[in-house]
Amino acid sequence: MVNCTKCNEKITFLEKKLNHKEKVYCESCHEQLLKEDNKEHLKKVMKINPKWEYCTKKVLTVYGDAIKIDKEVQKLGEEGWELVHVATMTNPNFITGQMINALMFFKRKIAE
Repeated sequence: MVNCTKCNEKITFLEKKLNHKEKVYCESCHEQLLKEDNKEHLKKVMKINPKWEYCTKKVLTVYGDAIKIDKEVQKLGEEGWELVHVATMTNPNFITGQMINALMFFKRKIAE
């Protein structure tokens, strides 16, 4: 017979004795240890892979007027947003010039 490392209960011949980090545990203590290990693992993963929030902005501008887009990007950058993608579409307008629709996708880390 062996005693559980955590609760010191005797583990009989018929009961399972489970090894965890080179120590012997009864079934209930082993389950608790696995849950604790899982929580620690999730904490480490969240530090490596943080949670993000996303923002989409649409900017309409006349062709060649990059100042409007630049101001929008600078403003969002100051707020902590990171530009990750831009999708553009051009619409020909024969009176005012070619229009650009810019759809900008931003992300920033959610503060813990």
